[in-house]
Amino acid sequence: MIQETPEMPVRRTACSRAALVLTTAAVLVSLPAIRCSGRRPAAEPVAEVIRNLLQPATQTISSGLLDLGIHSRLTPVFYRRRDFFPAWLDDNGLRPQARSLLGALAEAQAEGLDPCEYGRDRAEALVFLAERKAKDFRNLPPRFRAEVDAVLTDAFFLYASHLSAGKVNPDAGLAGRGWPPEEEGLVELLEHSLAGDEVRPALLGLRPQHEYYLGLRRALGDFRRQVSGLEAVMTEAAPGVPLAGRKLLARQRALLDRQVETLRLNMERWRWLPRSLGRRFVLIDTAVFRLLVADRGRTPMSMKVVVGNLAWPTPVLSAEITGFIINPNWNCTPNIFYKETINFIKADKNYLAANKMVILQGWGSAEKELDPASLDWAKVNPRNYPTLHLRQLPGPLNILGRLKFIMPNPEDIYLHDTPYQDDFKQKERIFSHGCIRAEKPFDLAAFLAGSPLWTNDTIRIAIDSLEELKVYLRAPVPIYVNYFTAWPGPDGRVEFRRDVYGRDRALAAALNTVN
Repeated sequence: MIQETPEMPVRRTACSRAALVLTTAAVLVSLPAIRCSGRRPAAEPVAEVIRNLLQPATQTISSGLLDLGIHSRLTPVFYRRRDFFPAWLDDNGLRPQARSLLGALAEAQAEGLDPCEYGRDRAEALVFLAERKAKDFRNLPPRFRAEVDAVLTDAFFLYASHLSAGKVNPDAGLAGRGWPPEEEGLVELLEHSLAGDEVRPALLGLRPQHEYYLGLRRALGDFRRQVSGLEAVMTEAAPGVPLAGRKLLARQRALLDRQVETLRLNMERWRWLPRSLGRRFVLIDTAVFRLLVADRGRTPMSMKVVVGNLAWPTPVLSAEITGFIINPNWNCTPNIFYKETINFIKADKNYLAANKMVILQGWGSAEKELDPASLDWAKVNPRNYPTLHLRQLPGPLNILGRLKFIMPNPEDIYLHDTPYQDDFKQKERIFSHGCIRAEKPFDLAAFLAGSPLWTNDTIRIAIDSLEELKVYLRAPVPIYVNYFTAWPGPDGRVEFRRDVYGRDRALAAALNTVN
């Protein structure tokens, strides 16, 4: 069953990270953001050091802060908003929120992340030294106090960013979002959480709350405990275990290590998605070639899909289905046309007519159909014919089938029907140029429309007209296309899938790189 956990906000459409983070901040505490309107004599020297390090005129992090290991672009923004005054310490020493942050960083491993990425050991050492000098805190060098404060602030922002949007950039990006991930709202979140002593809860609230992520998180803990148990067995029994037994234990350990890594990778993939998937959404898992529909905690529909082949893999993306087109035209993309279709045209003079395809030149009102015989196909290329394009007219042979879902996205990836129904009989369904072919598109369209005007039967009647018809949904439905090589079941067991696209290795390398 697909559902959102009770505490998760519900939305009709995919929401932005910024709105979610700001909502989290508002719920945490209704206190004003920390502003330094008054003058605090003991903090002024520290503020001056931070100001000098940040060099606001350059709008970048200075070499001084880089020497301190400061990396987040939000760190300078945060300090400018508070007149460069420290956030984690006051005249009497460190505030209790510093220890709250360190506790949260210590839990990063449970999220499949590395605490070292956020300088936890260094922050712990600095906090320890500051606490030892608590009685003489005002006399500590301003540079040291500035370093403590800046390191803690940067650790918060870096960890918050990774928890809320993932550390690694998806190969093709996510629709509607650039990279680095959206970080608007995190500055306000830190301000409010410091004011309300809610640093750790604020960070925990940024991680995904879907049952899938939480299921992988529980499994990660279980598998790590198995690793620890096996290590103990191997250590205690090593002297008396025959060579064959030691090899068996080593293979078991290697398998567990791979499974732990796979769990971490798939937790990262869930962080690429919004914290709330919405009350109603479509989820496509390209690793297992399946489409699931979620509606108010139920899974009313599931079907097979065909996804991109190894040369044209379907990317990770997030979009919205706003409607569907009955009897769509197919406008062949330039890369498919010049890499593949043009070769069929050259090899068979009847190819275009047999497939109800036309060659067009120009766009919009200037568009006109050309006679294929009038072209010297040996000279047809993007340079000689920059506005030349191919269109397949509606019909049973159309590459999009008889129905295409409207889901605008930067990758130009679409979900649609297909005339190649035999492909659904295959176990590994990787045959497309990146778009996604649905096994039961008419059923899906009728369900999303949710109207007696558009049932499976009425859609088929409209198809018989061969006229193109656009139908818009009453409300957009989020659609998420991702790639999961580990999937948690309701019984706690994890299904580990074959890495068809071979993406796990590259993701592991990126996830395990400490900046």
